[in-house]
Amino acid sequence: GAIVGELPSGIRAGLAGQLLGAMQYYSIQPGALWAAIVACSFLGIACFAAVVLVERRILRDHRPSEA
Repeated sequence: GAIVGELPSGIRAGLAGQLLGAMQYYSIQPGALWAAIVACSFLGIACFAAVVLVERRILRDHRPSEA
C-alpha cells in the first residue's frame, strides 16, 4: 500500500520512484527493474510476516467462542 501511495505523490526517492525509473530504462538495464521488484516483494513478505507474528503473540491465549 505504501508503494502504491508513493506513485501519485511524485516521490522519486522511494521504491515506487525506483520502479518508475527502472521501467523507463528497461530495454537498457532490465536488472534494475527486476531488483526493484524483488526488493518490493521481500518488503511486502517481511511486513506480512511481522504482522502474523505480532498477531500470534497477542492472540496466543485467545480461544474462539462457539456460537
